Amino acid sequence: MEIFISRDGQQFGPYTLSEVQTDLNTGNIVAGDLAWHEGAADWVEISEIAGLVVPRKRLPPPPPPGRLPPTGGTLKLTNVQEVVAIAVISLLIPLVGLVVGGIWMAKPERYNDGMTVLGIAILFTLFYMVVFLGGAALIFG
Repeated sequence: MEIFISRDGQQFGPYTLSEVQTDLNTGNIVAGDLAWHEGAADWVEISEIAGLVVPRKRLPPPPPPGRLPPTGGTLKLTNVQEVVAIAVISLLIPLVGLVVGGIWMAKPERYNDGMTVLGIAILFTLFYMVVFLGGAALIFG
């Protein structure tokens, strides 16, 4: 039987059944590829061709003893750590605003401007507390 293979709109072949099986085993042909042979009504997935065995996905070998497998560079935080991080961020940003506002207001010639800056700092404080702590409450219920 001659088998034609289709991948990403390109057609390859013809191949014999044993050639297709060899290419399946080496990974040159994959389970998602389409196949057609004489007598078939339409293109079908390679796994539906009688006489072919699609190999299972191979797992990597286990890591050597005493070594941890790679984590993929992701940072895993517990719920408590996430809440603490959100709380620290929500307090640090407004604190900086309050300090800047206080320094600005400390000079008598800038008193009126200082009150404006302090008012803005207080608004930012309220905004960040609502956004970060409110978000944390929604996330962690």
